Amino acid sequence: MTAAEKPADLLLVEDNQEEAKLLLTALKKNNPGKHILWINDGEKALKYLLSDKVKDTQSADKKVMLVLLDLTLPKVSGFEILEKIKHSKKAGGIDFIVITGSQNESDRARSYGYGVKLYMRKDIVCENCLRMLRGDKTDNSLLKIVNETYED
Repeated sequence: MTAAEKPADLLLVEDNQEEAKLLLTALKKNNPGKHILWINDGEKALKYLLSDKVKDTQSADKKVMLVLLDLTLPKVSGFEILEKIKHSKKAGGIDFIVITGSQNESDRARSYGYGVKLYMRKDIVCENCLRMLRGDKTDNSLLKIVNETYED
């Protein structure tokens, strides 16, 4: 099975290439051995999440997939993805963390209404990732949540 065919442990859905590279570098450094996939538009992400590569909740494999999701995406928004997954049989097999530039309280409330695990502002996440990559001690909630998801 090639890397492209292997189901992702973690999916990053982010259209900004610079921010995606920063997040991927930090995530890979912090999670060696995990298959991390980056998709840069909402339509492709939704197609992937509804595909057979993602385990449904009836599967014997109860492993949860973690999705880091931007809300403002080309073609299909993050909210549309959350809505479609919430109503699919795969909903129990996927955890979402919203990483967004939005500071709108209604976006935060709406995200939590869809059951997201965490809602984080992108500027804070990126700054913490930069600090971590420089070797600075930092409280990086995102990386802590990712680590907790994969602790066995």
